[in-house]
Amino acid sequence: MKRIWILSEHYYPEDTATGHILAKIGEGLTDEYQVNVITAQPTYHHRGVKAPAHEVHEGVSIYRCRSTNFDRNVIWKRLINVVSISVSIFVTALWRIGRGDAVLVVTNPPLLPFLTLLAARLRRARICLLVHDVYPEVVIASGVAGEDSTVVKLTRWANQKLYRAMDQIVVLGRDMKQLALEKMGSEAHATDIVSIIPNWADVDLVNPADRTANELLAELGLQDKFVIQYAGNMGYVHDVETIVAAAVVLRDNPRVHFLFIGSGAKQGWLEQEIEKHGLSNITKIGQQPRSEQNDFLNACDIAIMALLPGMLGVSVPSRSYNILAAGKPILAVLDSRAEIALVIDEEDVGWVVEPQNPEMLVKTILDISEHPDAAVTMGKVARSVAESKYTAGHALEKFRKIFAQLTIG
Repeated sequence: MKRIWILSEHYYPEDTATGHILAKIGEGLTDEYQVNVITAQPTYHHRGVKAPAHEVHEGVSIYRCRSTNFDRNVIWKRLINVVSISVSIFVTALWRIGRGDAVLVVTNPPLLPFLTLLAARLRRARICLLVHDVYPEVVIASGVAGEDSTVVKLTRWANQKLYRAMDQIVVLGRDMKQLALEKMGSEAHATDIVSIIPNWADVDLVNPADRTANELLAELGLQDKFVIQYAGNMGYVHDVETIVAAAVVLRDNPRVHFLFIGSGAKQGWLEQEIEKHGLSNITKIGQQPRSEQNDFLNACDIAIMALLPGMLGVSVPSRSYNILAAGKPILAVLDSRAEIALVIDEEDVGWVVEPQNPEMLVKTILDISEHPDAAVTMGKVARSVAESKYTAGHALEKFRKIFAQLTIG
């Protein structure tokens, strides 16, 4: 059997979106390939867990490298992690990858694809870049660096070289493909090597459930509220500020309630704003395990997600597809040209509001809450869309074609 190598900071038992998605890809290809993974020790939800240096899980051989494991919410500590994880995975890749192998590497941490490309070329393997975040655009959007900074200019130049050197590139949406093609510039083969493979919904694990029987809503005392749920990372690029601004305007509305589930760099700011404005219409709970996904995704009437301006083509929120699987419409606070906005518009499964426009967000929320039957109808359509278009099976078939091309000869 031909060999595939998946290189990523996150993999089982880490159940971040990236870790979960890559595990499904790897496990789904073991019938045709010898699948191997080179990864780090858990650094996110399972940070502190000591996983075996080598194990076989669901048919996938996993090699875990030693690296630093500092708090990722502190930027300078995260940078140290980026370097140590990337270098450690690179050294292991040089030792283990062989001629004729196929390599799949993700864009995080941002140094990893460059070192993986070097390893693949030295070992005469072919390589596919799986784009989850686009650099330096995500850095600019997060406010970490300015458009004209030397770091951004160097990163833009380096990533253009990176994209042009890849044998295959996989992106998550139409907006992301456009950005990738722009990076590749005049490369004649660009369109041929860039493929769109959206993330998927766990339709076997996440299903619509009776709202009146939801244990989380009962525990939080929100059964009688119209609940708008934000679930996931509250990072630098997420427009949590616009949602909170809307909550401030709606704080005297007895019906509308906001439920935040998750953690991230803006978690502390959110908690301060709740206390500062006395926002009893916001409930905040911590990160919930993926195993509880069906219960917490059903703990709402609609789901909300938000990305800052400048994130067009830079990232596609993976949780969107499980929200559809739970039969919930999506209120998306993001650029109307973004992939998720296009899906919402094409399938009629929600609403789109431009980021940093709290007035329009308030108006939209009030309209939705006054017509709850429309949200229920959209939710039924959402489930149907998840089943028909966004399953792991659909994605795996496309990845099989990618690896068939990479392992020819």
